[in-house]
Order: sequence, then structure tokens, then C-alpha cells
Amino acid sequence: MTTKKKKKTPKSDPVKHPDHYCRGDGLLESWDAYVATYGREAAISAARFNIHKYLSRFDRKGQALQDLCKIQQYAEMLKPLVADDYDWPVG
Repeated sequence: MTTKKKKKTPKSDPVKHPDHYCRGDGLLESWDAYVATYGREAAISAARFNIHKYLSRFDRKGQALQDLCKIQQYAEMLKPLVADDYDWPVG
């Protein structure tokens, strides 16, 4: 009898893995769901918008360093989409 390995739930992180951006089991990030639902071009636009949003307000919310990290995270999420090397989630 073989046992199926359970996928690990990623550790919560306010920038890379906020709890409020994933399903109850923690295995599907909302970003992956967005990309799978709306496609590459929409995801590129969404990442670009979020980079703009955090850049325009990072020094006004009292969480400047966290917001700068979010800019960096969105840029990292954007790279595989631009390079057409996105690891599409399987459904």
C-alpha cells in the first residue's frame, strides 16, 4: 500500500504568503488562481498595477519596508510571466 505525501502548507509571511490570500488548506495562493482564471496578460497588468500602488504609497502608511518588499515580490511574480516561464498550477 502506497501512501500519498501530503503537500506542505507554506508558512505565513505578510509579504510572500499572507494568510488572507490563500484557500483554507493553504495550497492555492490567490495569485495562482488569478493567473489560471484570467491568463498571462491580465496577470501582467495586475502585477504592474500592484507595483504602482505600493510604490506610490509606501512612505505614507507607516509600513514602508514591508511595502517595498511587496513591490519586490510582485516584480518576482512578474518575471516568469514576462519570460513566458510561469509554472501553471494544475487543476
